[in-house]
Amino acid sequence: MGDDPRRTNSEQMMSIPQDTKEHLKSVASNTLEAFEVVSAVANSGLSERPASPEDVLASVNTLTSRNAIGVLDKIFDENRNSLRHLLHEPAIARVVAVDEESNRRTYFICRTSPVKIPDNEVQLASYRSPVGRLASLPVGEIIELPRGELLEVTERAALQPIRTEGEWDSINSVLEGETYAPSNSRFPPGPRDFGAFGG
Repeated sequence: MGDDPRRTNSEQMMSIPQDTKEHLKSVASNTLEAFEVVSAVANSGLSERPASPEDVLASVNTLTSRNAIGVLDKIFDENRNSLRHLLHEPAIARVVAVDEESNRRTYFICRTSPVKIPDNEVQLASYRSPVGRLASLPVGEIIELPRGELLEVTERAALQPIRTEGEWDSINSVLEGETYAPSNSRFPPGPRDFGAFGG
């Protein structure tokens, strides 16, 4: 039998300064809340009745061809597949980066096409996008975006979302920041209890 992962996390956290523990609790809370927001938006999108290609093209007679309808059908299917994926896996990484003006930005990177989050409550990006490349960079690395903007990675977390009995968690997460070395952690099941991050 292996060690209890929660016991291992607790022992690991005992050697980390209190201010770092508090920061990791904040990271965990922010991440679990983002999971909830993204999955809720995905679920809402899946609950809506999808428009049919025929409805979309009804007023454009020149485009109501079999080919045009087939293209739209494919787009609609891809969108719904992305929503289904986000429902079960809202993000695979959390990255904090600073720009040249020292503005701090937090991005959640997903494996599929992102959804629009109301009020920009969560900055979600596909790993295939320029911003999504941040997820593969180590802390301290600088990336140049297509418009010439520079971003430096200051914090990174590799995530494995899992939902059990309605509560989000992230197992075998690897967190790394400028002020702390990489550590493996399992987020506790829900923001109500952060015992795995020490007291």
